[in-house]
Amino acid sequence: MYRFLAFEALLGLTLLTRSRWLVAALSTPQVISWLFLAAGLTLAILALSGRPARPAMGDPTNQDPEETPTLPPRRGVYKILRHPIYAAALFMGWGLFAKSLAPFDNASPLCAFLLTGVSLFLVWAARADDRADYLKFGTAYLLYVRSSKMLIPFIL
Repeated sequence: MYRFLAFEALLGLTLLTRSRWLVAALSTPQVISWLFLAAGLTLAILALSGRPARPAMGDPTNQDPEETPTLPPRRGVYKILRHPIYAAALFMGWGLFAKSLAPFDNASPLCAFLLTGVSLFLVWAARADDRADYLKFGTAYLLYVRSSKMLIPFIL
């Protein structure tokens, strides 16, 4: 449910800021926005490229993933972050919010409200995933939690 609500808030931010994407391209809010959006896109690409490949559907050794649980890979971006896709969405949300920071803009308070929702829902989703993974993997996951950050590299 948290992921759905975060996605809806991101969609709202995108729709509210759609007219400002290329206005005053070299202004400070736009440059900050593009940096956040680039960081989010980079994290998403790194996260998707670091996932292990799934066996083909016709492969006779293909087993139900629920029957053979494995810890997340500890290489690439997963060494640093446990939830890089959520982190990518968080950076995208901050980038979209920066686009709404034009002077005398009436959309900024609504964008701030949506950004708060995105941030909270993504943190709650990551915590829920951490609890579920801890129940599934036990101490091994707890060691992984201690060696990595949840959403923001070197901070959170």
